[in-house]
Amino acid sequence: MIRFFTWHDIKMIFEEHRMSWPRAWVDVKVYTDCVVICFDPDTHVKKQSCEYLKTLFTRNYNIEEDKILIDFSQTYLDVFFEEDEDEIKRELDKIQKSGIKSKRGGYFSHNIKVDFSKLDIKVTHADEVIEMGEAVGQAIR
Repeated sequence: MIRFFTWHDIKMIFEEHRMSWPRAWVDVKVYTDCVVICFDPDTHVKKQSCEYLKTLFTRNYNIEEDKILIDFSQTYLDVFFEEDEDEIKRELDKIQKSGIKSKRGGYFSHNIKVDFSKLDIKVTHADEVIEMGEAVGQAIR
């Protein structure tokens, strides 16, 4: 029986079993308070993923609540499923090409072109910060 003492143990299990992940999984990020499973947006991954997590973590994975138990501290890591981050980039590219609808006087009048390379975009989770763009002081949150 495997015991987990910290979130690092959970991370290690995911890395050790990387070759057996469900096909739809693109990446797994383990943080101090949760696990984020990134998946291919064209797949329906939830049921298959839950079954895989139950096989991998056995008694430590609670299917009903999507949580993984850390034995030592008796705390849980919430499990979240998110579309692959490349999907976010694809959506930003679409917006950049078509522009954003401008609202004037209550009516949508025209598209405003947006150059995301000129913006300082920060995506944060826990202690991780990812920065994009060049313009200091401009951020979309």
